[in-house]
Amino acid sequence: DMFRSLADTIREEYKDDNLLLVGFAETATAIGAAVAVEIGAKYMQTTREIIPDVDYMFFSEEHSHATEQKLVKEDIDSVIKKIDRIIFVEDEVTTGNTILNIINVIRKTYPDTNVKFGIIYSYTVRSVNGDVRSSYEAAKGVRVNVTPTVKIANVSNGVKVTWSKVENATGYTIYSATYNAKTKKWSGWKNRGTVKASKTSWTDKSVKSGTQYKYTVRAVNGKVLSSYNKTGAATLYLAQPTVKIANNAKGVKVAWSKVTGATGYTVYRSEYKNGAWTKWASRGTAKANKTSWTDTKVTSGVQYKYTVRAINGKYKSTYVSSNTVLYLAQPNVTVKAVSNGIKVAWTQSTGATGYTVYRMEYNAKTKKWSNWSSRGTTTKTSWTDKTVKSGTSYKYTVRAVNGNTISTYLSTDSLLYLAQPTVKVE
Repeated sequence: DMFRSLADTIREEYKDDNLLLVGFAETATAIGAAVAVEIGAKYMQTTREIIPDVDYMFFSEEHSHATEQKLVKEDIDSVIKKIDRIIFVEDEVTTGNTILNIINVIRKTYPDTNVKFGIIYSYTVRSVNGDVRSSYEAAKGVRVNVTPTVKIANVSNGVKVTWSKVENATGYTIYSATYNAKTKKWSGWKNRGTVKASKTSWTDKSVKSGTQYKYTVRAVNGKVLSSYNKTGAATLYLAQPTVKIANNAKGVKVAWSKVTGATGYTVYRSEYKNGAWTKWASRGTAKANKTSWTDTKVTSGVQYKYTVRAINGKYKSTYVSSNTVLYLAQPNVTVKAVSNGIKVAWTQSTGATGYTVYRMEYNAKTKKWSNWSSRGTTTKTSWTDKTVKSGTSYKYTVRAVNGNTISTYLSTDSLLYLAQPTVKVE
């Protein structure tokens, strides 16, 4: 009847809660087990025994002849997220310290995470014996404090600051500090403004390349401010290089803008293969005084794209892909006089859909060469210039073409054209 009466009291008091009953060794284990069965609650008991390879949570029972008590941690782990309340069952309560000791151990191991930032929570404990309950005194209230986790990264238009969302926050205040390279000291934290609770990122667009910055964030709820990471998350801002690419005589030339604070530049390449672009692959790192590099390991007729990242130690700029380029090898050109003009011939370039021929003419009076002029485009690998004049010097070159893509070119040596004499025999 006593067990049933205790069960009825607990059932009525906590009818809407998922309960865990913990019986204290030794006598109270039977009481706790019987009550748990009666109300259909989860149950476990403390022990003074030690089984090898079992992880325990230890607490003290100071007034007992055997002061060391323990709970099997695996048992608690399996139910802690499924319960609303723990009820301790003891056959004697003297100082009450045993109950407080086990509560402190459980609270440290399994802190109350069902709380919200900015709200004050208070806790208390009451002992129960049948219908009799002890008085209680509420502990001093604790305001929940959450420190946002901050991450930063260089982006195309500045430094992007992101942070973890804090439940119940009404906003976030961002702070920054700047490193002075001359004094080798950080400035104090500067308030950069507060954003709405729906935001978890902000970009600092006022940064200068080559300067170190650090950031921290505080959650806000009315007049309440969360704690913050006083060290902050630091980075060296490096601007994103502007990249240009073009075919040249040896391959594809990649050129980029100089970035203040960079100690080098890493060049990456992707190529179009089997209907898809390959992943970016590093092609090497250039020194800080270099702003161009030629990729000589390219294949005519293949499309490529390039990007460049400024680097300084562990810090890297962001990057943007260049336009694509179809590499067309530079044709090798030869010229020779023939009976009806000058024959221009060239090597085939894989990927080319045609070839444009250019001519330059020497003016004997001014002693100057004219500009290159297009003589037309053909799909063949030779062409005869029939408009030449005897006694005039000419130079030729050919560029492979495919749509808007054209190869580089190399001028031939000059050729003085002399018309073929007409011979008569009498």
